Parts: sequence; C-alpha cells; structure tokens
Amino acid sequence: MADEQTPLLGASQYSVWTQRQKLLIIIAATAASIFSPLAANIYYPALIAIREELGTSEQLLNITITSYMIFQGISPTFVASLSDTLGRRPVYIFCFVIYTTANIALAFQKSFLALLLLRCLQSSGIASTVNLAYAVTADVVTSDERGRYIGFASVGPIVGPSLGPMMGGFIAQKYGWRYIFIFLAVASSCIFIPLMLFMPETARNIAGNGSIPPSSIWNKPLWWLWHDGGSTIGGTRAQQAMAASKKKKILNPFRTLGLLFEYPTGSLLFYNGFSFAVYYAVTSSLAFSFYDLYHFDNLQVGLAYLPVGLGTMLAALGNGVLVDWNFRRLAAKHGLDASKGRNIDPDAYERTGFSFERARLQITLPMIVLATIAMLAYSWSMDLRLPPWVPLLALFVFGMAGTAAYTSMNVLIIDLHTESPAMATAANNLVRCLLGSAATAVTMPLIHVLHIGGAFSLIAGVWALLSPLPVALLFRNRGR
Repeated sequence: MADEQTPLLGASQYSVWTQRQKLLIIIAATAASIFSPLAANIYYPALIAIREELGTSEQLLNITITSYMIFQGISPTFVASLSDTLGRRPVYIFCFVIYTTANIALAFQKSFLALLLLRCLQSSGIASTVNLAYAVTADVVTSDERGRYIGFASVGPIVGPSLGPMMGGFIAQKYGWRYIFIFLAVASSCIFIPLMLFMPETARNIAGNGSIPPSSIWNKPLWWLWHDGGSTIGGTRAQQAMAASKKKKILNPFRTLGLLFEYPTGSLLFYNGFSFAVYYAVTSSLAFSFYDLYHFDNLQVGLAYLPVGLGTMLAALGNGVLVDWNFRRLAAKHGLDASKGRNIDPDAYERTGFSFERARLQITLPMIVLATIAMLAYSWSMDLRLPPWVPLLALFVFGMAGTAAYTSMNVLIIDLHTESPAMATAANNLVRCLLGSAATAVTMPLIHVLHIGGAFSLIAGVWALLSPLPVALLFRNRGR
C-alpha cells in the first residue's frame, strides 16, 4: 500500500492542505460527481413526451436507460487508469468536454437512434467523475479522517438519483423535455469552469502531498498560470524531479477488472454492489408503487422521493463522524495515536495487528440490519395499505441506514487501495452499475408476481444469504 506518511517525499505531512482547503477540494469534486447519477434519471418524467415526439415505444426507451447504466459502469474501468497515471485534472477536462457536447447534441437530436447513441456518449463522458471524487478524497486525507470526507464525497452520487426525477419533471412540464439536456449542459459548465480555474492537481504520483508543482500544463489550475507561473506550497525543483520519476505508471485499464478477483476486495465489491442494487430496487419501483397502491399524482410521487433523499443526505454527511470515531477508538486499543489528522507509520498497523476491515465493518453491519428491517417495513406497510406516512417514514430510515452502510464500505475499499483509489472506485462503480441495472430490470416483474411485500422479502433474504462475505472479514486480523 502507499505510505500515508511519505508517499513520495521525505516530508512528514501526508497533505499540505489545511482542513478548510481539503473540504473545499472535496466539495468541488463532489459537485462534479453529481451529474452522472443526475443525468441517469432526470428525464424519467419526460419519457412519455419523448415517446410521442420521436414515435418510439416504451420498450425501446427503456433501452436508453439500461444502456446508460451499462456505460456508466464500464467506462470508468478504462478511464480510472488514466486518472491514476496522468492525474485528476486531465481526466476532468476529458469528462466534462464529452458530457457537455453530448448534452447539447441531445437537446437537438430528432431520432431514437441518435438519442440512444448520445445517451451512451453522455454516460461514458461523465461517469468517471464519481470515481474521481473518491480518488481526490483519498489523495488529500488520511485514514483516521477518511470516513467523514468520503461521506462528503458520497453526497453527489447518492442524492443525484433522488433529485433527478423532481428536477426533470419540473423542467419538462414548464419548458419541454429538450430543456432537460440544456439545463445539464449549462449546469455542468458552471461547475467545470471553476474546476479549471482553481482545482489543484491532487494525484499523489504527480503532486505528492500537494507541495510539488506539476510539470504538465494540463495538471495546473489556470489561476496558477496567470498569477505565479504555477508555483505551489513549499515546492522545489528537486521535489518536482522526484515526482516526475514516480509518475511513470504503467497504463493498464484491465488492472481494474483484476480487482474483482482479489480477496478481500472482490468480496467487498460484490457485497457493496448488491447493497446499492437494493437501493436501486426500492427507488426504481417507488413511483409505480405509490401510484398504483395509493393513487398518488405526479407531484405527490415526486415528493415521495424526499424522505429517502433526506435519509441519504443525513447519512452521507453524518455517518463519517461515526466511522472516524470507531477508527480512532480501535487504533487507541492497539496503542496507536490516531488523533484527528495525525499520520501513523503504516508499519505500525502491521506490527499491532490493527484491522481496517474491523474498524469499518463494525459500523457497516448494524446499518445493514437496520436497512433490511426498514425495507421490509416499507414494503409490507404498502401491501397492507397502511397510511402513507408509514412507508414514507420507513423510506427515510432505509435511505439513512443503507447509505451509511454503503459509504462505510466505500471507505474500506479505498483504505485497501490508497495507491490507486480511482481504479478501486472504478471497480466498485462497475459492480454497482451492473447489479443496479439488473435490479432495476427485475424488481417490477417480481412485484407483479409476488406483490411488493413478497418481492422485497425475497430481496432481503438474498441480502441475508450474502452477509457471510463481510462478516468473514471481521476476523481478518491484519493491517494493510
């Protein structure tokens, strides 16, 4: 694993950025990451209007949804290696140029084939920003504070699916469905321009702990070029030469796929992906369920997404504090001083038998249990036609607990792969999207056969059968 004390330099600081600067960097990366999940479902409310204008069918339009999710999972598998090799900024440029161009074209296309191909291009362009948000976080924060910051980085990918249908419905109803893509193009440009102006390069093989001036113009914020020629905090030419010598990583996109077959990474990726697929199963069927069982209108269906959205937001922002507290608690038991922001000699983890898996999964597993109970309460309260506030309250608890479990496992995956965080999160994204697309495809047919209570009881049973995968990791007594 990469050394969190001296990744490239002899400096003792893991990162030269202040807490405020770290937070601003991660907020910027999080803002960029929201567009991939947002674009995935922002046009759901406009599907009927698109079907009528393009003269196509619901089945064909569903292909545009499935294909988006497939490319959302596959494209970061190849782009992640570029990010870990060339740096974060060049990949951000690539992502936003492709995404903005695709959105403009989508706003003016006039055929189903163009819609399908451009949706694939749109997804391929922006999907890697989710992985970049986690990679940037791993670049600038140490393990003892990673939980809180990974929580911030998770806000975009988690909240996007909840906001998308509400925003898309409003825009489509007021201005027409083509303006959805115009909105995405304008909004993404409003994030991309500040990123290019101010976002520093954080990839540790290029910028070290932030004290090394990047040698390539593509890795430098524009304001550095305009104001001081690219000098940075405490950087020296010797350090720059050292970074250049470390920069030559082998570009191998298939290394990402190899992580699926490593232990324990493969087990974590599969279980984490299934956990997020459960989230997709609930949210993708939510609109139809409330419409059919409670006869909600379009506005009420959109508002039904608010409880799960609020729960996910609360967990994304608050669960990290609990994760970091548990890390420091267990570190202290092993005689390690993990006070906030302090680096620990990585060899000390091995000597003391400190387990990253135990530190993170002690938070994850209780949250999985709570999310499962909330999902069953949601589905059976719908089956029994209890008052709407009952399933809505259960959705809030499900969103909070499920997101807490998911983000905790994200932290562990990065803990185990700090030398190539973009690659690890790309593998995580691949499994998540493929399982999520499968969950989206099978949930409604299951509900039609088993009713909503029976369908989600079956899903809960599969989730329970998979629980030995993370439980076994609790007994792995090792560091990194």
